[in-house]
Amino acid sequence: KGVPFLWTSITDEQKNDLRVNPDGSSSETDGDNDAKAKARLLYIRGQRTDEVTNNGSKKGIYSFRKRDSLLGDIVHSTPVFVQKPELFWPSSAAPFPTGAGQTYNDFKKGVAKSRQAMVYTGANDGMLHAFNALTGSEVFAYIPNSVFSSEKTEGLHFLTDIGYAHRYYVDMPIVISDVYIKNRNQPEQWRTVLIGGGRKGARGLFALDITDPAELSQNTTSATNLVLWEFDYTDDPNLGFTYSEPSVVRLNNGRWAAIFGNGYNSTGDGTASLFIVFLDGAEDGKWDEGAGKDYIRITTKAGSNELSNCDDCNGLSSPLSVDLNADKVIDRVYAGDLQGNMWAFDLSSSNASNWGVTYGTQESPKPLFIAKHGDKRQPITNKPAAAKHPEAIADNDPDVLVYFGTGQYLTDEDPSNKETQSFYGVWDHGEDSLTSSDLVEQKFLSGTARANDNTNKNVTNQVRILTDEEVDYSSKQGWFIDLTLEKGERVVINPLVFGGLVFFNTWIPNSDPCGAGGFGFQMHADLLNGGSTDEAVFDLNEDGNIDSKDLVVIDGKTYAPNAHMFTYGLPLDFGIMGSGDGFYEFFVTGTGGEINQTRTKPPRVRKTGRLSWQELRQ
Repeated sequence: KGVPFLWTSITDEQKNDLRVNPDGSSSETDGDNDAKAKARLLYIRGQRTDEVTNNGSKKGIYSFRKRDSLLGDIVHSTPVFVQKPELFWPSSAAPFPTGAGQTYNDFKKGVAKSRQAMVYTGANDGMLHAFNALTGSEVFAYIPNSVFSSEKTEGLHFLTDIGYAHRYYVDMPIVISDVYIKNRNQPEQWRTVLIGGGRKGARGLFALDITDPAELSQNTTSATNLVLWEFDYTDDPNLGFTYSEPSVVRLNNGRWAAIFGNGYNSTGDGTASLFIVFLDGAEDGKWDEGAGKDYIRITTKAGSNELSNCDDCNGLSSPLSVDLNADKVIDRVYAGDLQGNMWAFDLSSSNASNWGVTYGTQESPKPLFIAKHGDKRQPITNKPAAAKHPEAIADNDPDVLVYFGTGQYLTDEDPSNKETQSFYGVWDHGEDSLTSSDLVEQKFLSGTARANDNTNKNVTNQVRILTDEEVDYSSKQGWFIDLTLEKGERVVINPLVFGGLVFFNTWIPNSDPCGAGGFGFQMHADLLNGGSTDEAVFDLNEDGNIDSKDLVVIDGKTYAPNAHMFTYGLPLDFGIMGSGDGFYEFFVTGTGGEINQTRTKPPRVRKTGRLSWQELRQ
């Protein structure tokens, strides 16, 4: 249950965190000697009495770190705006509620329609913050139990340390969704739920009920009702650092759940595992594993913790949840792991006991695909994208094309890794353990490129053009592109399916201390074969139009570029917004602190279906 962040309300273990001194020793726990720990709590709440001055001298009773801002830095937990419900859950079809006053349309038209606009974000001051979107004032903050620690340079006490060096706390991207569940003793009804977590900051996730911001005041009742649950490594040691972004979904057993990979560096058995945590779970205050209980863990059995230094330890990355029959209920999940396996999980049964890895057996699961270049496995750390096969091949259920890149950027050694990585489009239609030998390769053309707009503008090394080899799906299972033009190039940002194309960003890290970590390319490829397009996709010459002037010429032949260089640092997540004139604006944020806006118009829109409908969440 949630409690107010007050000395009289928190647990003894949480108090022990606040008692830790900079040298790792603990202050006394009796009498007035807890005064320093209580002062640390007030510091975390925003009191600045004991912060040292600019020259480091004491101005209060204690010497706590001087903060430039009460709000900690926000890195990966992108702020999310929430106001009226805007999802598309059915209101007239089971298993969604259809009774009078219970439908999703009733919820959208009810009090939630005019609720206070809010902005939610996690920060590395140990808190999930909730701000009034109109005024910027903070409505409440939430500290998950998983960030408390009595270790010397961890926990909330470390934030007060004069010798503090940056660390992560609540850093996982936030997921918001509307769901139909109970909240403790309250009846089932539509609620807006927020899922957050630590990412590199903690091995844990939490769920909050943010349905009515007007009720989120600082009192015991609202704190209790606000917090649905926390799930961390003490509940299951196979949960690692929560780099895996969850999906909030409705499942075929009639329950709502958060689905996520087990992440990295778990203390469990070392295998890559999929977690299905039911949103109405742990009502009795503890987590019981199993079908019909509070959560389910599906292990791939790939990896182990038996080797020294955990050299064989594995972890599942962010999953993609897929609805195959358009009933808004999840049937299949795709996710990659650190050992280059792309897994398919079958959740199509109404009996959760039948859920598991799609291929192989429970004792010996098999992946859909194994990513490797030569003998080197290629880690998959991005969330895949998917689409129905554009040609709708019969009798090849589920007939899904799965798109993903390889490479990682997690450890201190990763930026200097120069191993070849790739991007794949793999056909899932009943065969397992596929490799690149089952796919058709597209390659980058070589040659000096110049613009086609008669200005002789040289675009050498700024664009890339792919071959356009046909994929015969009677004998081949998809396509791939090896990223061989720049050493160390990789894909760690989630791809996007749009307009008959798959878009993906690549990273090329460098060690320039004055730079923004490197640069990359904004790329796109045809969904069906991974090749080039006949028409321009981006406004290369920035004249506001997308036409023949945005093509390039190599050795006298004209091509449409498949990629253009991103020079604002490493390209991060991207999004597309319609501009109302048939064109779209393509936005990419860079590590250099700028947002690059490019005009785009995909040359054709296939009837592929999106499959990943949860992407439409707020």
